[in-house]
Amino acid sequence: MQKEIAWNKAKVGGEGSSGRRDVEDEEEDQEVLASHMRSGQRCEVRTSLGGKRGVVRVVGQDLKGLPTGWFVGVEYDEPVGKNDGSVKGVRHFECGMGYGAFVRPSVVSVGEEFVPFDDEFSDFSEADEL
Repeated sequence: MQKEIAWNKAKVGGEGSSGRRDVEDEEEDQEVLASHMRSGQRCEVRTSLGGKRGVVRVVGQDLKGLPTGWFVGVEYDEPVGKNDGSVKGVRHFECGMGYGAFVRPSVVSVGEEFVPFDDEFSDFSEADEL
C-alpha cells in the first residue's frame, strides 16, 4: 500500500519525492514478475470486472507500439480483449479480433489451475448441478 501511495505521489509530483526512484522500483517489480512468465502458459488477468482467463502469448519490455516498460500479450478465452495481437500496425502474436490484450505483468497470474472456465465445470454431470 505504501508503495502505491508513493507511486501516485510521484506521478503527480507529490512532496518528498522526485518520483525517479519510485518509477525505477515499479519497473524492477514488473521485470521480476515478467521473468516468471512464458509464452504458452495459462493465465488469469485481474480486471475491474473480475478475472479473465487466457494464454500468455508474448512477454517483453519496450514492445513496439506500446508505452515504455514491461508488457504481457494475452490471448483471452473469450472476446473481452481490445485487439488481435497487434498494436499500431505491429503484430506481436495472432488471435481473433477482440481476444487479445497487452497488460502489465502485475495484473497477470500464471499457472495450470487457470483452465478455461467452460473446462472448469466439465467434470460435473447434470445431476451434480444445484
